[in-house]
Amino acid sequence: MGRMILESSVDFAINRKLTNEELTEVINYCGYDVDTTIDIYKMRAKDYFEIKDQLVEMLPEKLQRKAHKWNTTTISANVLLEKPLPRWSDIRLGEYDPTGNYEMLKRVPCEVADMWTGKGKKKKTKIQKFGCSIEFGFGGLHGVNDSRKKFENVKLLDVASMYPHIILELNVLGQATDTYRRILEERIKVKHTNKVLSDALKLVLNSVYGNLNAEYSLLYNPRALDSVCIYGQIALFELCKRLSETCSIVNVNTDGVAFTTNSDAYLDVWKEWEKDFNLTLEEENFEIWIQNNVNNYVAVQNGQIKNKKAEM
Repeated sequence: MGRMILESSVDFAINRKLTNEELTEVINYCGYDVDTTIDIYKMRAKDYFEIKDQLVEMLPEKLQRKAHKWNTTTISANVLLEKPLPRWSDIRLGEYDPTGNYEMLKRVPCEVADMWTGKGKKKKTKIQKFGCSIEFGFGGLHGVNDSRKKFENVKLLDVASMYPHIILELNVLGQATDTYRRILEERIKVKHTNKVLSDALKLVLNSVYGNLNAEYSLLYNPRALDSVCIYGQIALFELCKRLSETCSIVNVNTDGVAFTTNSDAYLDVWKEWEKDFNLTLEEENFEIWIQNNVNNYVAVQNGQIKNKKAEM
C-alpha cells in the first residue's frame, strides 16, 4: 500500500506511569496500526474475507467456529476430507501395457520416462524437438522456439482447469473425488452469476494441487502430485507433437501451447487430443508475440498488450 511502518520510541517494558508525551505517542502508534488494519480489511473484504466466510459455510457445522482461524488452504482441504487419504507409494498414470508399464510413458523419450520412474538421477531433462528446446521435470513442461523471437498471428491453445481435471482423471482424491467433481460442476454453473461463491469454489479446486505437497495437510500425497504433473506434461507434449505436423511451435508453458499455422488442420488435432486425454482446450489469438524465453514475453491481443515478466 506504500505506507510507512510506524514504530514507537516508548519501551514496551517501561516500569512506571507514562508521561503525557509518551502516552500520546503510544496512542498514535496503536491507532495507526488499527486504522491501517481496517483499511486492509476493507480492501480485501471482497476478494478474501467474503470468500473465506463462504468456504467456512461449506464445512461441517462442528468445524465452522474454529475454522475462521485457519488459512484458506486448510479450510479447502477440510471441505473435501475428514481424515487423510492413503498416500501413493509410486506414480499412477492410468492404463498399463501388457508388460506392466504405463501406456502414457510411451509418449515421451525413454530418458524422460526413466527420470520420472526413478531409473535416472536427473531432476530435469532437456530435448530438442519441434524446433524448440523442451524441458521436462517435476514441474510443468516448458519449451521455446530456438530460431525466432518475434511471431505474427499466433494461436494459443490453453487447457481449461488442467490440474483439477487431471486430479479427477487419475482419481487422486479417492472417496472425495465425487465431491470434487460436484464442486467443479457447481463452479462452472455459478461462474457468471455468483462471484463470491464462484471464487470460493475455485479456491477449493485450485488448492488441492498445492496441498498434495503440504506435509500437514489432509491431502498430503507427494506421488499423487508427481502423477498429476507428469500426466499434464505428457498430454501437452503429445499436443505439441500433433500440432507440429502442420504448425510452428512458438512457446510451451505448463498448460498451453502457442503456435503459428497457415491451415485449419490444428482444429482436427484439437478435437482428437481432447477426446484422447479427456481435457478441454480453449483458443486465444494474438497479432504479435515477442519473446526472450518461455517465461518472458510480450504479446498484442486485440490491440491490448499482454506480458509475462516482460524483462526484454
